Amino acid sequence: MTKLSEYQGKLAMVTGAGDGIGEMLAKQLAAAGLTVAVQDIRQDAAARVVSEIRGTAFPIVFDVSDRDACLAAADALRAHGPLNLLWINAG
Repeated sequence: MTKLSEYQGKLAMVTGAGDGIGEMLAKQLAAAGLTVAVQDIRQDAAARVVSEIRGTAFPIVFDVSDRDACLAAADALRAHGPLNLLWINAG
């Protein structure tokens, strides 16, 4: 089994991370040393979580049901390096 510590310094994205389980997971990943893309459909929720994370994180706001928005988000993520971990969480 892969240990979370093996992902230290890597890029992760958590969808639906503006609250609840997604928020908790984003914070845990950042605490473990990952850079976290905090995805949510709500700008204010994503920004709040990013401000509370004690690590490297950035908001990425889009509707996961919108194909074009997902493609644009993938382009934005590439600026931060390859995506190593994706957690698809219902917000």
